[in-house]
Amino acid sequence: MSNDERNVDEVREALDGVEVVTIDPAELMPAEEALRNYDTADDAVARFRSQVAGGVSEDAAMLAVVEAHDPGAWVLAEHAVHLYREAIRAGMEPDEARHAAVVQAADEATPRITAEQAEQVRTAFAADVVSEPDINNADRRRNHSEDERAADDDAGHRAQAETVDCSPAVVTESAGQEALYVGPTRGDRTIDTAPRGPSGFDLGDVVRNRRTGAVFTVAGDVSDWELYYYEPTGTAAPPGVPEREPEPGSWIARNLPDRREYAVPEDYEPDVLTAEDDQAEQLAYDRAEDGTEPYVGTADAAGPGSRSTSHDQAPSAEDTDAVLDRIDEVLAEPDEAPLARAVAEADQALHQAAITREDQDRAERCARWAGNDAVHTAVSDTSEGRGWA
Repeated sequence: MSNDERNVDEVREALDGVEVVTIDPAELMPAEEALRNYDTADDAVARFRSQVAGGVSEDAAMLAVVEAHDPGAWVLAEHAVHLYREAIRAGMEPDEARHAAVVQAADEATPRITAEQAEQVRTAFAADVVSEPDINNADRRRNHSEDERAADDDAGHRAQAETVDCSPAVVTESAGQEALYVGPTRGDRTIDTAPRGPSGFDLGDVVRNRRTGAVFTVAGDVSDWELYYYEPTGTAAPPGVPEREPEPGSWIARNLPDRREYAVPEDYEPDVLTAEDDQAEQLAYDRAEDGTEPYVGTADAAGPGSRSTSHDQAPSAEDTDAVLDRIDEVLAEPDEAPLARAVAEADQALHQAAITREDQDRAERCARWAGNDAVHTAVSDTSEGRGWA
């Protein structure tokens, strides 16, 4: 069932259970003015009740309510309070009396819509909610959708009938190329011998994987390939114009990092970063987004068959062998014996203790000298005082 058909049925079911209410368009009021009058009347009754609850007489409370409103609204406020007092005297509950008084006062103070607007409302009410043309259009769209579904099902059945089951491909590598061999089909089924078209390749064809760039030689049936990802090397798109190398010693040559394209292998498994590494990678991303420095991290997402650019931080004049040679030299350095390392650590501790002791002795001497200076100064002051006396 289509959405249009479902919507039409729901509307029909809803209309069957609707209770018809007669609305006189001449009694409709402007919504904004009606809400404003309702709020004014409700505020007046609330103020009156608050004043009376505080021990003020009803007449004084009525006067306070009138004075609290603008001249254009005090008539409505006074009328709402008057209706509330009458409802209370009639025996109604306070909340019911408040609601009845506010509704009646706002209804009496709000004008009705014009005769022209009332006529427009009558015309709108007279129109059918779901007209016959609407139902016909919904039926027509439903029939069209059913025809499309039937055509799609028929095409799917034909495609399924033409499918050939093949065993998985066995991949081997040799001298920079990969030869594919596909085993025989199951049972007595034979491969379709229709003329070759854009959906298949012949034995011996050399094709390229669009995702990885790898070159293959067809050595068997390719009916189970995802042919969209392969293209003959003879019809492959010609390479673009090679980028001109920067002049040696120029600003571009000095500041352009060494980059090269590489394809992620099919068996790639991303490394799991530690908490410290992840924090460093996030910091590198944030700085790159802020424009403070280029991103030099290594946590770019990569999946099997995807291609990306490698940012080599080594100078462009150095190759990989030179970098690996330096690493091998560092790893080949003899490690210090445990005993010698312990002796060195002990010597360092003794040296640190001697420095600490020397610092303490120096501090004690400075304190003793400061005390002697203070005593000498006090004696000198006393002697000079006696001489003057």
